[in-house]
Parts: sequence; structure tokens; C-alpha cells
Amino acid sequence: GSWPTRVETTVPAESGLTSTAALRRHRRVVRPSVEELFGVPVTSEAQTVIDVAASSPFASAVVVADAALWRAARAGGDRAVGLLRAELVTHAERLGARRGSARARRVIEVADHRADRPGESLSRVTMMELGADLPELQHEVVGLSGRHYWVDFGWPDLGVVAEFDGKAKYTDPEFLRGRTAEQAVYDEKLREDDIRPMVKGFGRWDWTVARSLELMASRLHALGGPMRSRRATVLLNGM
Repeated sequence: GSWPTRVETTVPAESGLTSTAALRRHRRVVRPSVEELFGVPVTSEAQTVIDVAASSPFASAVVVADAALWRAARAGGDRAVGLLRAELVTHAERLGARRGSARARRVIEVADHRADRPGESLSRVTMMELGADLPELQHEVVGLSGRHYWVDFGWPDLGVVAEFDGKAKYTDPEFLRGRTAEQAVYDEKLREDDIRPMVKGFGRWDWTVARSLELMASRLHALGGPMRSRRATVLLNGM
């Protein structure tokens, strides 16, 4: 979506400070876990994830939680992921029964360190809202050439796979790694050509599909049906 229009911060519950058009203040009863980053006092990573989970839409919260766990996995593997998840649980428990606590606990349950990018996290949340069969993330596929690939989403029982494809994949230097946009598109075509003969269905979608229940339902249906919920059926029938 668009960039935030307000800075968000937390203040003690007894504080008399109020929110303004440019600054939203969230009151908290328990003293937050604080660290220093570049000389600036900030809430810890786990504290921040739970703060976002308790005060933001579910999809936004899952994106943030996935990213934190993904970073932990890259830094220290499964052990680091386990430690961070335990921290998240501790901070969520401190919320008690306050507003947003149930959402925070739900976010911890579904957060996954294998979600490589925000678009993948958002896609997964949309699938959850549809009641679709959730995919295996970073699913391994052996191509026709014998090469091993990891696709964003895989439904092994159905033999179908899918990828989230944002524009950045073909324009961002981080993804291009010295290639031209044309070469990146061609490389992706060769990869897909190698994978397609080995699966029953191969799908792609972008941000527009990732944030739309109707479009996601249609895309999953076209893949071969990794969705059987009544809600998804109603959406498809109404399109």
C-alpha cells in the first residue's frame, strides 16, 4: 500500500500525551523491551513485532513477523528462529487480555521464517482468508534438466506450484545481480520451462492478486483447486 502518514510510538499508560495528526501514541502498561540502534533508543525486534501485531491489520502484522523470523533464520538458523519465537510468545503474554492480544497470538501461530518476501506473506494471508489449502513454502522441485529449484509455493499432493512475481524482480539491482531486465526475464523463462514439465500446474501472480480475495480464488482455481472452502466457491461463482 501507500507509505504511512503518521509516526507511531508508545508511551506509558499514565502519560497525559495524546495523538496528533502526525504522531500516533499507543499507551502501554508494561515497560517495553528497549535496545539502542545507531544511538537511538528503540523497542527490541520481538517487542516491535508484537506491538505491530496488536495494533495493525492482520496481514501487515504477518508480513512483519515473517520478516523478523526470516532474518533470524539467515543469522542463526533454526535455533535463532526458535529463540525469537519464544521472545514473541513472552511479549504477547504480557499483553494479557488487552485489545489486540488475540491477534498477536494468532500472528505468532502463522508466522513462518520461510516466507522470503512481503508479497509471499501477503499471498499466504489472503489464502488463509479464503480458507484455501495452505502451500509448502520454498518448495523444492527438480527440473527436467535435473537442476534443483525452490519455488515460493508448492502443493505436493496436487502437483502444483506458484510464484509471487513483483515488478522489483526485474528492476531492483538486488534481484538483477548485475543482469539487465531483459536477461532477468529470459532467465526466469528458462527456469519456468525447466520446471513446467515436472508439475501439473504452474502459476504466477503479483501484488494485485496477492491482496484480492476474488483474484486469488480465481488464480488458485485455475491451478487445479488448492482451495475447497465455501467462501472461495461463493467468490468464484460471483465473478
